[in-house]
Amino acid sequence: MAFLFVYGTLRKGAVNYHLLCNSSYGRNEFIGVATTEEEYNMCISSPFNIPFLFKTSAPNVKASQIVGDIFKVGQNFLKVLDEWENVPLVYKRKEIFVNFQRRRMKCFTYFLEDHNPQLEKLPMISDYVEYYKSKDALKFIPPPPNYDNNEIVRCVRQN
Repeated sequence: MAFLFVYGTLRKGAVNYHLLCNSSYGRNEFIGVATTEEEYNMCISSPFNIPFLFKTSAPNVKASQIVGDIFKVGQNFLKVLDEWENVPLVYKRKEIFVNFQRRRMKCFTYFLEDHNPQLEKLPMISDYVEYYKSKDALKFIPPPPNYDNNEIVRCVRQN
């Protein structure tokens, strides 16, 4: 079993949370809400309004601790989620530290490396669930079946 930190559409109450409720992928357990120990950048981008977590050293881009949910998942669940998150084409699964109930925990998360600098010009958010409730939120649009994920890559990754 491993700990997984989700910050976007997989969060409890978000549009793709149903994937974490599918017991056919294996056992998982909701642990609770946490924040990243380190400050990161999160924005909404792509034709489908997908949240992306990345890190930049650009001086005028606001970074913050990101709010997300921790789940305890099995290896099969991680494999299914890796496929869902298009690892390694779009995201990389990496370990980060999060703060949960005054404890420091190591969790996997899905991270955008080599991001397109254009993402730095977008509004940054720290809590996707709260953001999604706002009337101005860009709502997630599920990609159609057999969509070429290279289109997403062209939007969010550096060439």
